[in-house]
Amino acid sequence: MPSKDQREALLSLLQGAEGKEWGEKMGWIHSSHNTGNSSFDEECDWYGIQCDSTLTYVTTISIEGSGLSASIPSIFCTNLQTLRTIKMDRNMIYGTIPIEITSLNELEILSLSNNILTGTIPTFVSGSGPSKSNTQSHHLKQLMLGGNRLTGTLPNHITGLHDNYISSAIEVLELGPNRLTGTLPSTFFHGMYRLHSLDLSFNRLSGSIPSIVVLRSDIQNHDSDEYDDNISLMHLRYLRLNDNQFVGYIPSGLARVINDEGKDVIAGQGNSLEEIWLQNNNLSGNIPVVLTELDALKHFYVDGNKLTGTIPSEICLSRINYNPKDDTLGFDVDDNDNDNDRDDGYNPCDSILCPTGTTSPRGVHPCYRCDNLRQNPYLGQSGNCRDLGQREILNLFRTSITTTTVSTFTTTNNNNDNISNSNVYEEEKKKKKEEEEEKKKEEKDPLSNWRDDVFLCSFTGITCDFHHNIIEINLHGLGLHGTIPPEIGFLEHLEVLDISDNSFTGNIPSDLRWAPLRLLDVSGNKMKGIVPPLLCRSQGLNKNGFDGEYISCDRIACPIGTYSAEWGRKMSNNRGCLPCRSDEISTVLANSKGCLPRDTGDGGSQKDGVATAASYVLLFMVVVCSLVSTMYCVARRRSNRRRANKKSYSEVFFFRDESSNNERNNVTEGLRYNSNAVSSMPYLDNDNNNVPYPHTFPKGMDENLN
Repeated sequence: MPSKDQREALLSLLQGAEGKEWGEKMGWIHSSHNTGNSSFDEECDWYGIQCDSTLTYVTTISIEGSGLSASIPSIFCTNLQTLRTIKMDRNMIYGTIPIEITSLNELEILSLSNNILTGTIPTFVSGSGPSKSNTQSHHLKQLMLGGNRLTGTLPNHITGLHDNYISSAIEVLELGPNRLTGTLPSTFFHGMYRLHSLDLSFNRLSGSIPSIVVLRSDIQNHDSDEYDDNISLMHLRYLRLNDNQFVGYIPSGLARVINDEGKDVIAGQGNSLEEIWLQNNNLSGNIPVVLTELDALKHFYVDGNKLTGTIPSEICLSRINYNPKDDTLGFDVDDNDNDNDRDDGYNPCDSILCPTGTTSPRGVHPCYRCDNLRQNPYLGQSGNCRDLGQREILNLFRTSITTTTVSTFTTTNNNNDNISNSNVYEEEKKKKKEEEEEKKKEEKDPLSNWRDDVFLCSFTGITCDFHHNIIEINLHGLGLHGTIPPEIGFLEHLEVLDISDNSFTGNIPSDLRWAPLRLLDVSGNKMKGIVPPLLCRSQGLNKNGFDGEYISCDRIACPIGTYSAEWGRKMSNNRGCLPCRSDEISTVLANSKGCLPRDTGDGGSQKDGVATAASYVLLFMVVVCSLVSTMYCVARRRSNRRRANKKSYSEVFFFRDESSNNERNNVTEGLRYNSNAVSSMPYLDNDNNNVPYPHTFPKGMDENLN
């Protein structure tokens, strides 16, 4: 039977009254039933527990959907080193995932999805565990952590690194939905040759999607340095990166297949991709024609992006995105039938994306064409057609911006016919007060005149031409917060957009490529991600491509890890972006006027934390020293007073037997003799002799004092 330590580890999941109730319900802690089986109350017979053939070691805990509410203590991992399967999904598991779980060397399946876990994702890489040794699991095949509240960034390697050789057994990797941020590093996939299902959906990942290619399954040499520029996933069948913040292009390498010599073979041949989910990102460009060669493709979702052009007709096969429960098609679908020639009004390409100039509730069939006043330049857009009027666009911009005080507008009743004379004074007083408050708000809100009752060319920061077309938006250094709405790119005459030195967040929208911009300055903000590639290709933007220079994204903003102290972007070949030091990083794209201490992963920086702690310690020490010094001075003064009073009293007692004529003088002389004593006698207004009255001293005392 399993050891006492293993039993203790299992019972550590029973926490509080709810844990006890769950344990009794599942038969983990009761012994009132006697079934005649002597092993009934042993761990191997517990609900969801499996042991090895000798009934000595616990190998499986499978309690998914059982209603358990608990955290995962460290002892659960340290005392169950023989676990191969952990299935605890669809429960109420909370807290963080203990780092000790990465030390389970035999672990093959870890399923903790659909719980309420927080913290970061552990790294199942040798040398990353609590012992920093090579005991981490090399057998992990399924890692499912989706449906939680995990934060942080994706590690460079999540599994498989040992002895400087990248090889992973991972087959299923599901990390969405969660709250992950940052980019998707290309090294993340290295060694995942067996991966067939990847789900990073519903996170907050940004940047571009790394180039992914398919490697022929007959390749034996999996040297990690052989395909540095591509991620080779030979068995990938399901790819879900939807509902993130990815920009750039759809990787055409998804349809590539390379042989053992590293050369392309027939596109799509041997490619096993069945599902590609990329919808609801910020991807731009066209749909790669090479994707039409994916013979196994059944689901291809790319709506809700910034894609343009047309859909390759070869990919519009009736089997793709076919939902047998969707009766909106109105006809039976035959996998062998190409429906491009149908004349019933249905276009099979609409099941992939609605065309430009149309919209749809879901971005796919059924599609509705926009009217002449409204346009939609992108494929597969949902919702209403965009209204591209200048005032409407500025209203969207104003809505996305917050300041210290946002103006509010009140309406007053101008019909005073029914107002009695007794209320006129109160109404005037109220109106005057409202005007004063409005004036104060205008002083605090630099965009207070962005109102419907103001001519838009008179808005703060707005410049128009003679035809009242907006040609410049200059909001430099106004202390603004918010994001750049993509609709700004649809201002047909906008040449200058300067929002530098504010606190804007989010990404640079690729929609800005539609505007005829000559100058774009987003430096000095808190925006993240990368510059959209299509925006980088805008000829002439920030003098991009002038004088025969190669078009560069650095002309828009310095990339992460670099800076330009004056401009935040490359100005010329001689004034480019400089690299940050090794202990610094420019983690914010559009704040690239300087470098920050390297991020520790918790949203702050180690240097900032140390500096802040040191400042608090120093301040505390100064305060303590000041208090001690003050208390010492007060105590010293009180001590001197007590000594003075004691000596004075003794002198008064000593002189008490003297004659009455000398008694008063001697007492006074005694008080004056002690220079530390505080006299209560009045002083004469004599500048030359500030001594207490009467002026009598013992013989020789006046000489000593002088």
